Amino acid sequence: MYVNSSTYHGKTSCFGGLRENYVAARTGRPPELIKKLSEYIGSGPVFDAGTGTGISAREVADFNPTVQIVGGDHDPKMLEAAITEEDKRGLGRKKIEYKLVKVGAHPLNEKGVADLGKKFSLVTAMSCFHWFNKDLALQQFSSILAPKGHVAVVSGGGDQVHRKILEKVVGYAIDHPEMGEQKEELFLRNGFTVVFKGTFRTCEQVDVERFVKRIKSTSYWTDVQNSHKEAEAEKALRVFFASQANSKGIMTREKEVFLTIAQKVRKTCFAL
Repeated sequence: MYVNSSTYHGKTSCFGGLRENYVAARTGRPPELIKKLSEYIGSGPVFDAGTGTGISAREVADFNPTVQIVGGDHDPKMLEAAITEEDKRGLGRKKIEYKLVKVGAHPLNEKGVADLGKKFSLVTAMSCFHWFNKDLALQQFSSILAPKGHVAVVSGGGDQVHRKILEKVVGYAIDHPEMGEQKEELFLRNGFTVVFKGTFRTCEQVDVERFVKRIKSTSYWTDVQNSHKEAEAEKALRVFFASQANSKGIMTREKEVFLTIAQKVRKTCFAL
């Protein structure tokens, strides 16, 4: 599904090496956001693209316990973590299916996803769409969606302050793909019409260990690893944390999360 997403200017988008910090430190999306996108599920099923360790797939599944959710990712290590977490938490609802979807492969031609024999009512792409070839991804989403199905794209502003801290450590600007998920023209030229755009705000209290692990779960950390400056980077993050934390050693992290929902209105020509 993800053509041209395995590398971006030399940076890999296979983050299996970060999976332990994903599981330990990443939190989910605002409940209001999950509730809103769930309005567009119908009877399902739902495909969660770029599912990683399955955070978003579990959120959608927990809110919609009778709907079948399929999570797909091209990184086997991330899927291993997703399956492990599902075995721990997937009780009282339909079990999530996780599938290996290779870079550049049409999902309907992948064993497992094709075996479902259904079109999806909703495709979600949460905090991952910027790694895709966006036009091609939307065309491929369209090809697996039922008529009038929807795609929900969730994105955020990223940890820009923390990125700057790490850039000082590694000594160069850390590259990152353009976001741009909210551009309506992107959806229009690929056979979709935007039906909802909204901003949701999150606020969480974090201690120093979780804060550091959260930053170590971002793509920025791969640059730190490549420069062999992990200890220096951790020290810089802890100094920043100390300057922001309250007397109890807790820092408040506020972030805006954006949700764009678009409906499939016409077929598109699938392009490899």
